[in-house]
Amino acid sequence: MSLYYQGALAAHDAAQLDEMYPEPRQNPIHGARRNPGATLASSSTRRPPALNPPLLPLTSSRRKWDATKARRALKKWATTKSGNVDMKKYARGFLAHDGNPQNLTSYKLPIATVIKDKAGRSRLKAVPHAIYAAAGVIDGARGGVELPAGQRTKAKAQLARYYKKMKKTPPWRK
Repeated sequence: MSLYYQGALAAHDAAQLDEMYPEPRQNPIHGARRNPGATLASSSTRRPPALNPPLLPLTSSRRKWDATKARRALKKWATTKSGNVDMKKYARGFLAHDGNPQNLTSYKLPIATVIKDKAGRSRLKAVPHAIYAAAGVIDGARGGVELPAGQRTKAKAQLARYYKKMKKTPPWRK
């Protein structure tokens, strides 16, 4: 696996990347072979952006959560002037999708809503109560959620990062 990816992925992702991106025999800069004894812990912790999306800023913990209103606000915010929904922008408010990423209804576990700041600009912010609700659903509350295994793992990892940001423990680690 290339040095760029070392330490950046969980063990199950590393094997997948090895198949997708076979490493060159020699380092193109120094001409030396990669140290086969290098461990994941000793290498860089920088991750590719797609595998470690940035956390959204949090709203006040007193803000109430309404998933239906949040979905509407996200759709309005992500809609371009021509009337098309920018799916990359829309997807930022959710933890996972269960099918076609071009389908609005395939997005699951909303955690963010659009809030106007003091200057009147629309900003996407994660809502703590939405994060608690998503963690509960991932953990089986309200009948759980049907997601592919990879999506579930990524969603749990992202939720754990939000819990850490809020200085709390995710329910599945208690």
